[in-house]
Amino acid sequence: MKLLVYGAGVCGSLFAARMHQAGHDVSLLARGQRLTALHRQGVRLAEENGPAVKRVPVPVIEHPDGGYDLITVFVRTHQVDTVPETLAGVPGDVLFLLNWAAGPETLGAVIGHQRVLLGFPTTGGTMDGDVVRYRRSNIITRRVAMPIGEPDGRTTPRLERIVETFRTAGINAKTEPRMNA
Repeated sequence: MKLLVYGAGVCGSLFAARMHQAGHDVSLLARGQRLTALHRQGVRLAEENGPAVKRVPVPVIEHPDGGYDLITVFVRTHQVDTVPETLAGVPGDVLFLLNWAAGPETLGAVIGHQRVLLGFPTTGGTMDGDVVRYRRSNIITRRVAMPIGEPDGRTTPRLERIVETFRTAGINAKTEPRMNA
């Protein structure tokens, strides 16, 4: 799967690293100081308080550079407004993985409603300089699956394909028929 991860914060960086490690063709979109740090050092990951830092050489870009099978968007709510315009001419389904109560209509108005999928990341952590410090997995967090759904609640072949792709990369995901709610 050719994948663009839009947003290089904690969730986007962690997701991109995991998908890259699973062998997917991943690019991580970043800007500003984060872009500079990622070009210099790659994605750097560490468990919460652990001393070991792992470098994952995920390719980093500043602008989308072609068509993708899937574009995952990991940005904060106040950053969403610029995303659809950036992705308007970039082919691929767009999975918005964020806290967004405004509904899918505004997300699809520019890029096309048929391209939009909704989800919510179940990972977390903090930035420690340029290092993503993620929460260690435990029995409870392994049981909580990342919900992904079509805005209209249908379970479609593309949704099932995306969920299965995430699962094969070790990301616990599930189809969610009420994602818009």
